Amino acid sequence: MTEAAFARPRLRTAILDSALLAAVACLPAAAHALAFPLYQFEPMRIALFASLVLSGRGNAKAMALAMPLLAFMTSGHPAPPKLFLIQAELVANVWVLHWLLARGEGRPWRFATAATVSVVASKIAYYGLKWALLRTGMLDGALVTTAWTHQAAVLLLVASTGQIIWWARHRLACQSSTRGQP
Repeated sequence: MTEAAFARPRLRTAILDSALLAAVACLPAAAHALAFPLYQFEPMRIALFASLVLSGRGNAKAMALAMPLLAFMTSGHPAPPKLFLIQAELVANVWVLHWLLARGEGRPWRFATAATVSVVASKIAYYGLKWALLRTGMLDGALVTTAWTHQAAVLLLVASTGQIIWWARHRLACQSSTRGQP
């Protein structure tokens, strides 16, 4: 790929989406081959944050809906209604993050704070909806199936990595805006 190709936002987004969707499609086979439950490290949330940081809000919402659906179509997991729970959680994550970022202009830790709050808020929504589905019998299983430590590790990863990328972009934007000035 040339630098000019990555300078075109739509092409960059298409390449990013293709890579993320391919990773989501291959994940069940990789988990089976490794005999390790990769889903416990929330790969869709990590992919969603890659989409959030590297492309636009609308694209991230589309990815939040597409990734669980693609995973279901390629592997049969997550089965409905859990598929819809995951989609709702990821869309809520995008919405809350962007809502918080719009209100946090100028704060140095704004991305990390907004990412943390958005993940926690979307988790609360997810577990609330899951609890309701378990109570009504529409879903079987336990309320919490992913260890809290794994969820906290993913939260730390996406918040810190996103913050570093946000700082780098902010610094580049400041440098490019001061070029050419006396």
